[in-house]
Amino acid sequence: MAAESAVILARLLAESPPSEELFQRYAAVRRPRTDLVTNTSRRIINSMSGSGLWGILRNLAVTLFGGMLIRSGMMGHVAYDAGTAAL
Repeated sequence: MAAESAVILARLLAESPPSEELFQRYAAVRRPRTDLVTNTSRRIINSMSGSGLWGILRNLAVTLFGGMLIRSGMMGHVAYDAGTAAL
């Protein structure tokens, strides 16, 4: 996340000198991405802490379909390119 933030900030600074407006724009550009990653991480951690029947079903589902679920769910995070993200 820090590397992505650095790339976005560098791209914005290449367009105009540092100013309050530039840093507000930077925050507006980064907020959706950082919120998405934070919320996804929280959801994953919360789902891992299940026990009882839900834990058994989760473990079974991960065993049977884990590869497919991980590939489809993680592509949005892995495929993100800060160098081409919309400013």
